[in-house]
Order: sequence, then structure tokens, then C-alpha cells
Amino acid sequence: DQSERFRIWAGNLGAFQRLPSEASLDYRLRYSRKIAAQIEELLTDLLNTLDHTSPRDRFAQSLASNHAPFDPAFDIHHVRHKFPLLDGEDQAWLAERLVKAITQRRQYLQYARDHRNKLSKEPSDLWQPQDVSHEEHAFPASGQLKQLRTGKTKANRPESTLSATVASTLRLTDITMSQQDFQEDLSQTSYAQSIVEGGTESRLELPRLSDVSKGAETFECPFCFTIQSIQKEGSWRKHAFSDLRPYVCTFAECELKLFPSLRDWSEHEQRHRVQWYCHFCNTGNFETLEKFQRHLRLLHILDLTDDQLDALAEAGRRTVDQISALECPFCHDWEHKLREANPDIIPEGSVVVTPPQFMQHVGAHMRQLALFAVPR
Repeated sequence: DQSERFRIWAGNLGAFQRLPSEASLDYRLRYSRKIAAQIEELLTDLLNTLDHTSPRDRFAQSLASNHAPFDPAFDIHHVRHKFPLLDGEDQAWLAERLVKAITQRRQYLQYARDHRNKLSKEPSDLWQPQDVSHEEHAFPASGQLKQLRTGKTKANRPESTLSATVASTLRLTDITMSQQDFQEDLSQTSYAQSIVEGGTESRLELPRLSDVSKGAETFECPFCFTIQSIQKEGSWRKHAFSDLRPYVCTFAECELKLFPSLRDWSEHEQRHRVQWYCHFCNTGNFETLEKFQRHLRLLHILDLTDDQLDALAEAGRRTVDQISALECPFCHDWEHKLREANPDIIPEGSVVVTPPQFMQHVGAHMRQLALFAVPR
């Protein structure tokens, strides 16, 4: 969508037209050689910037920024209060991981907000050169322009609480910019998520698409502060949660990583949720690789080489097809609710669900924690 909008905009400017077409930019600038030269230089700079873009995304950039660290004490209390199961010693590592994830989300949201504020500053707030000529030139002289672009000028700049966002700009002194082009409502009130009472605990919700877009075709996302064109509620939820990256791995041996979608996270989790099946005796469901390898050495082949052992392990590796409801690290009442909804389950039997059902349930808990990072 953004690419198509750019093509329409550039097409309206005649950027894709070539000489001798009178609609081409070259034709319209045929008597303005200096401006044409500056445009060519700016395009060259833009090309170099695009060729050397960092592979890191904005979320990673926010973690590397110099923002003051957030105090995690409040988040620690919230995680343990909302999910008492995480207050135990055996789950302390997961609680710590979830708290760090909330802190990273806060840092990203602050980074996105600050970046947007830098770009939306009004012209009067930005540093202006003191010696711009208002004579016959409608633009600074070539040497002066290079000074402006590189910042090598002796003019004093006013202090600002926001660091400068560097951009190559051609300032034309005979053009006045409308204040309406720069003034935007910075209020976050309408974007704060509502709290819906459900049972005995409060539930955080995303703002609805209609509240964010105000019926407009395009709108500014209150999380990443980029312009979006979203028409469906489901698409909005998908975008918003991709900004918040709600999902983290629930296995201790994994490094902290935040996943933007339920699918990405589920695929990652499924790599951990595996069992091993023995093809020699047609028995299996060994929960760990160590147990499976011990079984092979004791009951089948004593002198297996490491390569043979690895090959048998790979052949016997299977993704689990059912998960106990009690494995949810956040709650145990899900198992009770499933029993109530399925009275045919015998009291002695365990309640199991499919992996997608399990991921949906655990993912809902994680989305609640992700929404806690959003300023209210």
C-alpha cells in the first residue's frame, strides 16, 4: 500500500516522465540548473542511505537507544499479582522474562513517540540559519546549503530537549509553510485502552479501530506512530499486537525474544514441544532426548556411535499433538473450566487440548501483559 501511494505521488509530480516530455521534472527545471543540481544531490544521498540501511528494525533500535531505563518494580508487582502461579521459585525465571518484555515494550513505545515528536516539530521550533540571504536567490548558495546539510555552521542553535533527527533539506526562503501542515493533536486520551470488568478481575482491551481511525481512510497508529490504512477490526488488532510483540518463549533454555504474531511464536514453541518415538519397539513419547537415548543404549544397541544416535533421534523426533491444560504457566482454572464445559471427561482422566488451542489460551494471557505496557 505504501509503495503504491508513493508511485501515485511521484507520478503526479512527473518524476517518472523523461525528456522531451513537458511533464517531466527535467523539463520543468530546465531554467533552474542550481535547483536541479541540488535535487540530484539529494537523490544521490537518498540512494546511498537506502543502500546502507541497517537490518535492525525499529524495535531493536529502541532497545539500543539512550532512553532512561524504566523502573521494573511496578511491572514485577503486576505480573505476580495478576498471575500468582508465577510467584513461585520454579517459575521465577519466566516471571523475570515477562517483566523484561514489558520493560522493552515501554521503551519501544517511548522511542516511537519521541521519534514522531521530533519529526512533527513546527518550523519555529527548529534551528534556522541566521544569515540566509533574501536577495535574488530563492535558495541558499551552494556552499551555504552544504553547510546547512552537514551542520558545519557557526550560527548558534537553541537548546532542545529532543535530539535532532537528521534530514537533508532544501529550505526555500520565499515559501511559507502553513501551520496546519505541522500542527497535530498529541493527546493520547482517546487511545488509552478501556478496562472491561470480566468476572472478578479487570481485563485490558485494545482501542477499537473506529476510535483510532475516527472514520478516516488513513490514520496514525497510536503505538508505532506511522500512517496506516486499515479497514477491518481484525487487521487492526493484528497490526497493533505486532507493534507490542506480546509473545515470549515459555522454555527456560531460550533467550529472551519477543514475537510479533501468534503464528511466529507458535512455530517457535512447537520446536520445543517434541517427543521421541522408538521405531524398534514401537513405543515412545519420550519427553526428553536424554531419556530416548538412554532407552536406545540400554534396550537396543549398546555400541551406538554418536552419529548413529543422532540419526535415530532425528528419525524418532515428533511434534506433540496434545498438551495438558495444566501446563499453562499462568493459570490452573482453565483445566477446571474445561471440565465443566465437557462433563463426559472422567474425573481421573487428564484434560488435554490441541497445540493451537493451548497457544491461543496462553497467548491471551501474554496479550494482557503486553497491553499493560501501553500508557493509560
